Amino acid sequence: MQGRKPKPLLTNDPVDLRPPGWMTRRQKLLWREAISNAPAGLLALMDAALLTNWVIACDLHRAACEKSARMGLLVKSPTKGLAMQNPYLPIINRQAEIMMRAGGELGFTPISRSRLTKLDQVTAPKVLQDEPQGKKEQAQVAAVTAQAGTEWADLLPTGPAQ
Repeated sequence: MQGRKPKPLLTNDPVDLRPPGWMTRRQKLLWREAISNAPAGLLALMDAALLTNWVIACDLHRAACEKSARMGLLVKSPTKGLAMQNPYLPIINRQAEIMMRAGGELGFTPISRSRLTKLDQVTAPKVLQDEPQGKKEQAQVAAVTAQAGTEWADLLPTGPAQ
């Protein structure tokens, strides 16, 4: 999709998102922490799968970091005994990518939180009945609008036709 993403809307509807029963204890704790720190009104029941992705990536990232810390950045290869990169580093990097992508969609990053719009601040788009249909008509209305500095809808006649 090209262009900027639409701003997510914050609703006033509280949603009871419970972690799936198959999650580990640590994953359930991460889930609850994410729910309690998420922007109020942002998450919906539909977001459970995306939140699950974030939680699992976060858990795997942490586990790989813990194992990597015990082994060090370089380990000896099992066959030749040469120094090689810790095999947990690619796992750490991949899970960090997943966390960032899912976290951005869930409003967990500073940038995504700054883009949130409250539902009561959103105005419904104006539906106009007499919108110009042809390109020539649209160009004429655009020219008049640019000169007047107003919206073209304000230029529509409000009284009886003359």
